[in-house]
Amino acid sequence: MKPNFNAPVPISSQENDHIIDYIKSHNAAVLTIMFTDIVGFTEITEKKGDQFSSLIHQEHDQLLSDIIEKQYSGLVIKFIGDSVMAIFAEPSVGVETAIAIQKQIKQLTVDDKALSIRIGLHVGQVSVENDVQLDIFGRHVNRASRIENLAQGDQILMSYSVFDSASGWLKSQSNLAWKDHGFYKLKGITEKVNVFEVYLPSTNSARKPKQGAVYSVNFIYVYAISFLVSMSIFYYSYQEYIVPKLFFIEQQSSELRIVDTHQHDELVVLDGKNQFKNNGLFKSEYLLYYPISKFERQYSIISVNYGVNNINTDYDSWVLPRLNFYNIKQGINKYNQEFEVLYWQDGIMQIQNFYLSMTIEKINNLVDFNFVIEKSNHIDTYKTKIELSEKRIEHFEDEIIWQDSLFNLTLKAHQTNGSLTGELVGHFK
Repeated sequence: MKPNFNAPVPISSQENDHIIDYIKSHNAAVLTIMFTDIVGFTEITEKKGDQFSSLIHQEHDQLLSDIIEKQYSGLVIKFIGDSVMAIFAEPSVGVETAIAIQKQIKQLTVDDKALSIRIGLHVGQVSVENDVQLDIFGRHVNRASRIENLAQGDQILMSYSVFDSASGWLKSQSNLAWKDHGFYKLKGITEKVNVFEVYLPSTNSARKPKQGAVYSVNFIYVYAISFLVSMSIFYYSYQEYIVPKLFFIEQQSSELRIVDTHQHDELVVLDGKNQFKNNGLFKSEYLLYYPISKFERQYSIISVNYGVNNINTDYDSWVLPRLNFYNIKQGINKYNQEFEVLYWQDGIMQIQNFYLSMTIEKINNLVDFNFVIEKSNHIDTYKTKIELSEKRIEHFEDEIIWQDSLFNLTLKAHQTNGSLTGELVGHFK
């Protein structure tokens, strides 16, 4: 059974409260929305009967709830027929959860054949000042549902915004592969949607989405035309070698920033027309970046000259660490991660290497945290503790355990039925 979201998604007051609590506990105004659907469930019901289909339906719902909420800190919003709607604080977690679901769903079988589901993911801002904007939320849910409807059995499809963030976070996972399926026109959505797929080459191969009108785009042609147009428009400005002007052949984000590395100041922000608002630039080298999330930025170093600068550059990922912990067991649990951060001062940019270590020791209901942050042979340490209660669900207050001028490391944790789950995550300032 497929949900119908031609109108804003119907959210009850209780569901709305759950979403707000989740947003507050994860400090997230941008949510990743997941839709799943059992392939051929109507045929299963007709062939095996209501009693069997009801049982397999319950097992499916329980399995997905456990994976989404217990293993990956997501939240199931509702079950709609044989579909599940859930949310996550980060796109990468949504993708990891989708992969785990596709692996574990094979536990459920019908006539010795594994149950097959399809999954769609989309990400978008859904709240303002911790208040869920239901009409906006409904539009993002509608898009996630339409993308899921494109998928075949055992397939995971997503919008570009999910791919752009998650592929950066998960680039170290060599077992994953990504496929750009091009642009699709989806029912009820005006603009065309770029659809991507993630899959495990060891078990699956990329497959074309089952329906939708594909829009083929010759990007080289688009870039060439954009360049010629920009050259025509700014032909006479080349005669004015007074102040630099920047023009971006392809605008990646409306939040593109440029930094004066001498002053450590953000000078300008894109105005939505591929040009910067002001001309407070000099002939120099600048750091160009745009935020993907609180944890990730795309950046590049650009050289700015006098006159018009037509910029078409490649970006590198700048990803802060995230150490996840699930269902902490009695005794000592250790986690560590190495990462790099780009710093700039007095016009000099350099990469700093970090080594982050987290040791969690659980003795009965008392959990001790010990952190070690090593940067350029300088070592900082921090300790804290959490005492678990008898509450079924409890979100503990976020705690900053380390910070400098560029980012901080924050401990987030919550308990469910006495089990502690959370993460140590970096946030840009």
